[in-house]
Amino acid sequence: MRQPLGRPTRVARPEVAERVEPWQSMTVHRMDYIADVCSGKRVLHVGCADDPQTIEKLRRGNLLHRRLSEVAQTLYGVDSSGDAIETLRAVGFDNLAVADIEAIGTGRPFKGVAFDVVVAGEVIEHLSNPGLFLEGVKQYLRNGCRLLVTTVNAYCAHRFLYTLLRDRESVSPDHTMYFSRRTLVELAMRHGYAIEELRFYAADEYEEHLNRGRFRVLWWTDRLAARWRPVLAEGLVALLALGHEDVAEERSGDGVR
Repeated sequence: MRQPLGRPTRVARPEVAERVEPWQSMTVHRMDYIADVCSGKRVLHVGCADDPQTIEKLRRGNLLHRRLSEVAQTLYGVDSSGDAIETLRAVGFDNLAVADIEAIGTGRPFKGVAFDVVVAGEVIEHLSNPGLFLEGVKQYLRNGCRLLVTTVNAYCAHRFLYTLLRDRESVSPDHTMYFSRRTLVELAMRHGYAIEELRFYAADEYEEHLNRGRFRVLWWTDRLAARWRPVLAEGLVALLALGHEDVAEERSGDGVR
């Protein structure tokens, strides 16, 4: 279960994100944390197919959408890959749609369906314009719905060590950007979000690849970072809510209707 951070839940300024927190409360297991937030909730999963790793993750049993299907009250999924969506349908998933994630506010799949949580796990680092996504997804964040974002950490220690040793980057060819704790807070605030929780996650999902042979030094680098310096861990988790201005606008709009 998630543990409270022991601090005010809303980050008021980006520099507040630099405050030192008790390390044990800062590092989480990414999929466990997401599942806990979504337990018993109506969930929209953005990037649900995890393309191009859909088939591999289904085989290994670590596809996030499957995990969410086990805990959510209702689950809907959106992905930009039509082929990957068809793969999910073929193994029994429903309530799926193909859409341009970056412009999700334009097409707005599942219009009229109410959600408690929108999950965008490992999505924003693939986009050309993450701010456009953050604006568009607001259409789903009504009546207390939260946006849960996870993304790779720009200061990940084991990726830095890999580059130092191999003279090449450890990066997905589809990534366009990385975020740090501070830059993720800044991006969210620029688009009118309040940060309710901010955590780091370790590379637990990659143990099969990292904890073996010559890569084991990377695995233990991540273990040490996650325990003693979470700011150098694998990735970031942010639970976001609409800021006061957007909430006021929402209520005003409800009044007009």
